[in-house]
Amino acid sequence: MRCFIGGSGSTGSSVLANVLNRHSEVFCGPESYLFTKHQLFTNWKDSKADLLDGKLKSFPWHMYSKVELLNEAYEWEWEKLQELVSYSNFIEEFAEEFFRTVASKHGKSYWIEKTPSNVYGFKYLLDHFPNCFLIHTIRNPYDTIASLNRRGFSIYYATCLYLVNTCVGLAMRNEKHYIPVVYEDLVTHPSQELKKVCDLLGIAFEPSMLVETAAGFDEDIDSWGLSEHGRITDESIGTFNKVSRFVQEEIIYTVNSLRLTPFYAKEFGCDIVDIPGICDLMDFAHYDDGGFMNIFQLNIDKSRDHLTRIIRGYPSKLSKYPVMFRV
Repeated sequence: MRCFIGGSGSTGSSVLANVLNRHSEVFCGPESYLFTKHQLFTNWKDSKADLLDGKLKSFPWHMYSKVELLNEAYEWEWEKLQELVSYSNFIEEFAEEFFRTVASKHGKSYWIEKTPSNVYGFKYLLDHFPNCFLIHTIRNPYDTIASLNRRGFSIYYATCLYLVNTCVGLAMRNEKHYIPVVYEDLVTHPSQELKKVCDLLGIAFEPSMLVETAAGFDEDIDSWGLSEHGRITDESIGTFNKVSRFVQEEIIYTVNSLRLTPFYAKEFGCDIVDIPGICDLMDFAHYDDGGFMNIFQLNIDKSRDHLTRIIRGYPSKLSKYPVMFRV
């Protein structure tokens, strides 16, 4: 069993990963970012030399060129990791050895990798890991954007992160082993939802998965208002309703202003290209009208983000920029 978790940030992927890691047969460590680099799938031979140097820039909205394979939780040493990169002929060969080794050290039979931007690699993962499972975490867009904004992201950036990651993930929803995990369902009925996930993965549900632990691989983020390692609660449902009216208006306006560009939609096979479309599909409430934001500020935020991608040399720039204003 091979499984990969992805989705927008702040949609419950870390909570789910920590819960799955409590299973007696499953190891699910910290975010590695390994499967977010398209070059490793399309040209492993030439790209692997840059794997450990932080030079692989890919299409995800979140700009991060590094991989976190030397995280202490993975228990790999630099020299051994270099050797593995050197003699591995394909990304699947490298990944199997890397994750299987650490899973074995923990007495686990299976490994799962969680990085939110994995959604950009979903289509490649199906080709390189036949019959793997793709878990896509999804949450109410307004709560997600409000949560990301509380963590310090601008409303523009938070909206785009949710929009792009979610649309790219949903493009795979007709695949046999695609598993959507809706945050609201997970925190409201944790036992029921986890049993569904375990059944689909072919592993037995263990009640101990719901027993809180003192710590996990990821640090808690105070602005979330809950512990990723503690008891699962529904306290973060309705985050949008807890922010100021001014912030609510800005979120509503921004949500109704943005969509994927035709290039990005075609690149990832997205038939849903905006948040209203996500709301219709997932049966989330949507604010069709209303909202207010300084349009000049929104344009400034968009231009600043685009310029950053150009300066830093990311492929998601110029004609390949992911987001545009809805006409």
